[in-house]
Amino acid sequence: MNKVFNIIKKIFSISLTEDFLRYRIMLFGIKISFPRPVVLIRKISNPFYKYKKEGRDITTLPKATGQVRDIQIANLAILLEIDKVCRNNDIKYWIDYGNLLGAVRHNGYIPWDDDIDISMLREDFDKFVSLFEDKVINKDLYLKHMCNKGSYLLKVCHKKCKYLFVDVFIYDYCNGGMNDEEKIRYTEELEEKRSEFLKNITFENGQELYDKYKQLRNDVQKDLDFNNPDNDLMYGIEFGHQTYIRNNWVMVKNDILPLKEIEYEGFKFPTVSDPHNHLVEIFGKNYMGYPRKIDFGHGAYAQLSKSDKAVIKELIKGIGE
Repeated sequence: MNKVFNIIKKIFSISLTEDFLRYRIMLFGIKISFPRPVVLIRKISNPFYKYKKEGRDITTLPKATGQVRDIQIANLAILLEIDKVCRNNDIKYWIDYGNLLGAVRHNGYIPWDDDIDISMLREDFDKFVSLFEDKVINKDLYLKHMCNKGSYLLKVCHKKCKYLFVDVFIYDYCNGGMNDEEKIRYTEELEEKRSEFLKNITFENGQELYDKYKQLRNDVQKDLDFNNPDNDLMYGIEFGHQTYIRNNWVMVKNDILPLKEIEYEGFKFPTVSDPHNHLVEIFGKNYMGYPRKIDFGHGAYAQLSKSDKAVIKELIKGIGE
């Protein structure tokens, strides 16, 4: 019976894509995908497009509701656990990217988003990886080393609900005092070295990929000066950053350090020293306006089981939401 099932599985299979937005069908080796009906319905009924059309002040938008809000608060509970580990063990981190934008623009989550991004300097990142699973109070949380098309990413995940996670990004020190043209040229050179590096290595998993990247960091050490705290900062070379910052990986150190606190969903979390400059660098000068696309976070389209819902409910209860 199992043999027959395996043969059928090779001929035909259906699954969800990693972002939960589409069904993927495999038929005789041919891949076909199409959007889930719930995705189409929620996109059509997305109220935030209406607010945008009406010209409503984006800073006055209501918070998310339903499943999106539940996942937001459950992920917030995970962030609070991370915060405890970091504060208790002298590990510096900060909320970044969309969460920093949400903190500035909405005092919390962007209403249609549900994930959390945090960043760390390399030294703190390595310390975090070595200590987290021993120091964290909630033992259902664990570190997942991810690899995707040559990019490495660390996630803090929940053992009992795959839809809950926090992404952890890395910063390194790099050459300081470059103008915009020099930063772009510098980034292009690093991208070229990264591409050549990926052509010549093999890896089986995220942790192995991270270890392999040490070779590349050593190779470019003479150009980066990673360990000089007087220099500017650069996104870790392990991750493909085009989705965030296009053609520039370099950030002015004084825009990020020293860290300060910002309010997020009623709690105080560390963030960069100059949120405005940092957000302009990432999202452009119009970061306080509506984006072109307003798509709900992946959690809006997840098919939650009873077990998933129970985990989320318990996490929400734990922080009193």
